[in-house]
Amino acid sequence: MTASPHRDRPRRNAAIRAEPPLEARAVRDPLAREIRLLGALLGQTILEQEGRGLFDTIEEVRLAAIAARRSEDPAARRHLDALIDAVDMERALGLARAFWLYFQLANVAEERARIRAARRAERATARGGAPAGSVDDAVVRLAAVGRDRAAVAALVARTVIAPVLTAHPTEARRRTILLAVGRIGALLERADHPDLTPREGAEVRRALREEIALLWRTSDARRRRPLPLDEVRTALAYFDTSIFMATPRLYRAMDAALDRLAPAPVDPPATDAGRTGTRPPAVPAFVRWGSWIGGDRDGNPHVTADVTLATPRFHADHVIRGYEAVVARLVRTVGASVPRGGFPASLAARLALDLEAAPDVIRDLERRYPDEPYRQRLGAIAVRLRRTRAYLTEEAGSVTGRYGSPDDLLDELDELAVALDRAGLGRVAHGALQDLRWQVETFGFHLASLEVRQHAEVHRTALDRLAEAGHRAGAPPAAAGDDGAVAERLAAALASEASPGVTVGEVVATFRAIAAIQRRRGEEACRRVVVSFTAASEDVTGVLDLAALAGDRAIGAMATGGIAPGTPAIDVVPLFESAAALRACDVIIEALLRDERYRAHLAGRGDRQEVMLGYSDSNKESGPLTAAWLLYRAEERLAAAARRHAVELTLFHGRGGSIGRGGGPTHRAILAQAPGSIDGRLKLTEQGEVLAAKYADPAIAALELELVTSSVLLASTPERDAEVAAAAVSGRALMDEMAEAAHRAYRALVWEEPSFESWFRAATPITELSDL
Repeated sequence: MTASPHRDRPRRNAAIRAEPPLEARAVRDPLAREIRLLGALLGQTILEQEGRGLFDTIEEVRLAAIAARRSEDPAARRHLDALIDAVDMERALGLARAFWLYFQLANVAEERARIRAARRAERATARGGAPAGSVDDAVVRLAAVGRDRAAVAALVARTVIAPVLTAHPTEARRRTILLAVGRIGALLERADHPDLTPREGAEVRRALREEIALLWRTSDARRRRPLPLDEVRTALAYFDTSIFMATPRLYRAMDAALDRLAPAPVDPPATDAGRTGTRPPAVPAFVRWGSWIGGDRDGNPHVTADVTLATPRFHADHVIRGYEAVVARLVRTVGASVPRGGFPASLAARLALDLEAAPDVIRDLERRYPDEPYRQRLGAIAVRLRRTRAYLTEEAGSVTGRYGSPDDLLDELDELAVALDRAGLGRVAHGALQDLRWQVETFGFHLASLEVRQHAEVHRTALDRLAEAGHRAGAPPAAAGDDGAVAERLAAALASEASPGVTVGEVVATFRAIAAIQRRRGEEACRRVVVSFTAASEDVTGVLDLAALAGDRAIGAMATGGIAPGTPAIDVVPLFESAAALRACDVIIEALLRDERYRAHLAGRGDRQEVMLGYSDSNKESGPLTAAWLLYRAEERLAAAARRHAVELTLFHGRGGSIGRGGGPTHRAILAQAPGSIDGRLKLTEQGEVLAAKYADPAIAALELELVTSSVLLASTPERDAEVAAAAVSGRALMDEMAEAAHRAYRALVWEEPSFESWFRAATPITELSDL
């Protein structure tokens, strides 16, 4: 149990000890110091909770594992195997749990190290340079190719970045564990403070011991398979603890980056000049969050219309509570006094309306803050937010005086900002109040736009069943004289299965759920339908038919779910993921854009079309290299088709975290996309374990968002498009040859080798992961 002499580098499996070092700061490397500290506290916890026996077993196995890894002597490995074989089941569970928890703690320390590295890079480049991958770096690079401030601001203004949160079985951690790990990270942040006193340091270690003891006693695995709404709650933990705060930090960083560039002649007049926080922002909210969690029913019959209908209630509850917390903080801080006769006219008029809407609350605010109109106004905003939340979550309570839309709230924030600015408090208007405005612009009252995904075959089957019963979109029902037979056929069609465990009635109810969500929460709350395994243009137009049938009264009266009939406004997103579909994607899109009915629909949606590209299934079918080349060629063809038809194309990249699901360095991946396929717009999935890696900590989340933003800006210039196009031309023949050879080799191993599946199941934990 002695301290490791190797202090320059952390050792992942050499830190579980009985006692923490007396002076942890003696270790120079902060990462090594934190891992030693956490490992020592974990060892102490195991001794307290389980006794010396388990602790000694863990230590014996740990030392044997180190020896086996470092030695070439087979006897060392045999010794380790013998130790593990001799452990009974109860102690084996404790052994596994100790190392599981240790690696969780080591990951927290590594996240802290990443944040420290980013801060060091920023300090090192503070005088003129910019950290690689930052928005400052992007602005410097854009300036180097001739972009002035106005040009960069215009590029940012048309930029849209849309991360979409998705559930995945590789992320099995409970929300309780995620939150506990976040608290440990915050404690390590406190421990890293240079002015920490011995008493404060002891308190941090005490709190760390408490958190680790709770983690040791908390089950890391759920007792039952998580339901879709459990997954919704887990994802919202990232919003509460990180995403909500990180998003305005991104905008502030982008706004500050523009200050590196001299104002251009077309910029606002000198009265609006200055640095970020002292002037109106030059950066709009350009991130739009989405989610599949609660809407992705492809292969998951547990995601029903009722689940989809319930999910936006959770979204609204969390996002408006976030606004309430921000407004409450502003009420406590914006205490500027104004003589009653000096209230701005617009503010006085708004306060009079507040008094009518909530007389008791406003009179109490007037009593507490008689000469502080900004506090009174913010207090009234808080009241309206509470009533809005009650309406959107369908809770009991007053819904009069609520906000009808996020724009109503934004109008009031703008009005308040103007009053503060005219009173000499522009720093508040363009500081804390602007951060709140950015949050409202980003998250609205829906937090993330819920997207529905379903397999194309399910939609086809549902349409066929309804057509057989005499119901087609846009056509009248069967003759009135045969009402009984029509009703009987319709009931049978709705009760039939469109896929295992999913009835036709459930398919129709899904579209009615989308319409119901839009009626209460607005179109942005849920408007996209992703069609997986799209193989023809009819797979897209068929979704419009199903949406129309969802408003049919006869179907609505019989379909399951009890959701009122309604025709939703939808955007249909074809998903191309097989090799055949990727090769034919431009032909399918061309047919779709030549379809008069669909083109009329698209015109009503602003002539914007999303197309999703599937990385996981294409990788599994064709292998990583071949899939990457198929995807690149598909991007080229789709971008060209969109240009021919004057349609704004957004490519939706269905990437996962691992290489096998299209994962890899984000910055390089974005810059390597086909010419013209980004053009200021990027949408991508954030799957499973990637959520924890990117968004568990607000500082890391801000770094990740900044990296994506920087990459999108750099990938949206003619210079970059020309560079990538030239590289593609020179290497196209070679890539064609390599992709074909890789495809043959991959198929021969994975698809044609009879023993591959049994080997794969034996060599990987796929079976165990499936049972989590």
